[in-house]
Amino acid sequence: MNEELFALWAPSESPWSVWVKPVLFADAPPLPATNEPPDVPRAENFPLPGNTAAIVDIDGARSVLLGLGLARIGYRPVPLYNSGIEAAMLVNMYPIAEMLSYGAGALRQCAIGPGAPPAFLLNADRLDNSSEARRPGRYDNRWCVVPQDMPSAECLRDSGITHVALIAREVMDDLSHILCRYQDAGLQVSRTVDFGIAPTPVTVQRPSFYKSFFYRFKVYAGLRRNAAGGFGAVVPEPSSSGGFG
Repeated sequence: MNEELFALWAPSESPWSVWVKPVLFADAPPLPATNEPPDVPRAENFPLPGNTAAIVDIDGARSVLLGLGLARIGYRPVPLYNSGIEAAMLVNMYPIAEMLSYGAGALRQCAIGPGAPPAFLLNADRLDNSSEARRPGRYDNRWCVVPQDMPSAECLRDSGITHVALIAREVMDDLSHILCRYQDAGLQVSRTVDFGIAPTPVTVQRPSFYKSFFYRFKVYAGLRRNAAGGFGAVVPEPSSSGGFG
């Protein structure tokens, strides 16, 4: 694992670092020799840090860029990407891993206090290309987020957070299981599609199997876990054996 890069994104002084997923850091490129940062978007019209936690659920590497934009105004970006990189992967995670490394220079320049509220980072294309998931030889690294992957509403409240602002085109089904828990606990939930538009309050509809004991098993049944604790495995060839010969 790129331990130096992981330590930068999951510093020991931040209480939110325990939620950072290490899987993608195993495949991330080395830290660049140059400190030239990427072009990070300005977090205009987004709530300033305080009682707000952010969730970025945007496709690909732009989710990292938006996280860096939030870091510039004082949020602590928390990468939750939970699948790795292999040839023939269904979800292209390499641009995200590359941006985590390339964006290190920008992150170093941010003044983020140890008590900064979190900005959880997800890639909204995490379940793309499901039609290819049974093709032998493909690396099925589709993944999902479950309530255990993020802090509880009580944990957020104990940290002074009463508002969760989502940046996303839509509320994906797996994330709705988390947001509904926050909503039920009295946290305000709002959403915007990008920094240029201020988040507005939303009411997240309860998804199927909400708070069901079987939900996690149902979701994981269609995905492939690996020994590293994340998602991703090669789709095997169909068994050629048949009968008892």
